[in-house]
Amino acid sequence: MGYRITEVRVLDKKRSMVYLDSGEQLPLYQGELRRFQIESGTVLSDTDYEELMLSLKKRVRLRCLHLLQKADRTEIQLREKLKEGHYPLFLIEDALEYAKSFHYVDDARFARMYVEQYGTKRSRRQLKQDLLRRGVSAEQIEQALAEEEIDEDAAVRKLAQKKAAVLRPQSDADWLKVSRYLAGKGFGYETIHRTVNSLRRESQAQTEN
Repeated sequence: MGYRITEVRVLDKKRSMVYLDSGEQLPLYQGELRRFQIESGTVLSDTDYEELMLSLKKRVRLRCLHLLQKADRTEIQLREKLKEGHYPLFLIEDALEYAKSFHYVDDARFARMYVEQYGTKRSRRQLKQDLLRRGVSAEQIEQALAEEEIDEDAAVRKLAQKKAAVLRPQSDADWLKVSRYLAGKGFGYETIHRTVNSLRRESQAQTEN
């Protein structure tokens, strides 16, 4: 029977979106349009359809792996990135399952790596928010945080020292800037207050000596 092509719409210099009467939308290269003689009003044979779908399936899988080579990503991040290519959703899901079968996509591992990398630079609250935005589950986040055993006092002190070294605070307003910087990193008021006061006393003692 085949599939009638209802519309061909240019996506960019290389690709066009082909709309079928079945409701499917196929992003195809210009060379594929010429090869299969695709234009609005023509009929795509079942054989040609199967060949194009197989080609698209491989293309989406390769795109998925390429994205993972460039940077480790969560499942949601990958899904959103693949959607930018206008690929059919079922092929995107197929590519994700393909990548997961090789453990190339592992949100729990992503969370562990993220916490390990940023645990000394951000608060637990900010780490949670960052990972939730990236689609990691709350359970996986809590597990990653538990395994890393983050020392928030040490993290906030390190950041405060770094900021103070740049600002060289002298006045109340200067120290307030340090506190605001730490608050922006997601640390709590008590931790910030305790750390900034400690650094301030140390700074004053050095000045007196």
